[in-house]
Amino acid sequence: MKTFLLILMVFIAVILQLFFSEVGNIMGVELDLILIFLLLLTPRVKPITLLLWAAAAGLVLDSFQPFTLGAFIFSKTTLAFIIVNVYNNLDTRKSFNIAVLALITGFIERLLYYFFNSSGASFLYSLWRYIIPGSIYTAVICLVIHFLWHQRNYLAFRQDNLLTD
Repeated sequence: MKTFLLILMVFIAVILQLFFSEVGNIMGVELDLILIFLLLLTPRVKPITLLLWAAAAGLVLDSFQPFTLGAFIFSKTTLAFIIVNVYNNLDTRKSFNIAVLALITGFIERLLYYFFNSSGASFLYSLWRYIIPGSIYTAVICLVIHFLWHQRNYLAFRQDNLLTD
């Protein structure tokens, strides 16, 4: 049952990312729902499982947008690898730490996507117009979602992440 719910959550996140991205689009800046999903999924699954979910989400995104030529698989898997390596060293009870992680990983993932699949636009223009605002937008939404989930105790934290005095 748990696996079915995870598959359903991945499917919903990818569908929202693909078909309803215009709803969360602010002046061309898109929200990265897969990043938020991966950050919320990290304390619930093993690291290798998170990498597989990221690769699956990237594959589905690439299959619906064939002009990307594997850029989503590469960027989402790299994103999950960074999250897995950094997440355990953070105090994840603080929503600000998760938002900073979302900001940094979102920035790196968007840079990787740009370099892997540049559309001919100027790097500085893309950096200023899409990469930085998209990372900030995703981090703010991730901060709000994580704060709300943490307040309602929906997010299960790993015991090894808890700080002791």
